Amino acid sequence: MKLDDLIAAFSQTYHLSDVSAGKDGSYQLIFDGLINLECRREGIGTALLAATLAQLPDTLTQATPVLEKIMHYAYARMSSHRLILCLDADHRLFAYQRLPISTMNAVVFSQTMSNFVNQAEEFLRLAQSGVR
Repeated sequence: MKLDDLIAAFSQTYHLSDVSAGKDGSYQLIFDGLINLECRREGIGTALLAATLAQLPDTLTQATPVLEKIMHYAYARMSSHRLILCLDADHRLFAYQRLPISTMNAVVFSQTMSNFVNQAEEFLRLAQSGVR
């Protein structure tokens, strides 16, 4: 299916209003007031989910304990979690997941979106518990 069709079905299922693509073709969705999710096309038949989870401390001394906690948690869940964690140069923690949308139906897409958001919320809470 096409990303636009999958998003439309997802929006209808969860009664989301005014979900439309931005000028760049990406969709911005906010879940539980916590997760700002971007969903965009990436190549042929592929989409990318992305969410900023936390701003980590600027100094290595402060960031290391938080990152260790997050990485241990991520490692323990590698077999069940599909999202990928990244840290940018500005010390922001991101979650990403590639989706093979060309082979997905609306039900699988909705389940994948839900799983991504739930997993992202786990990492968000973990990061926030260590960032004080």
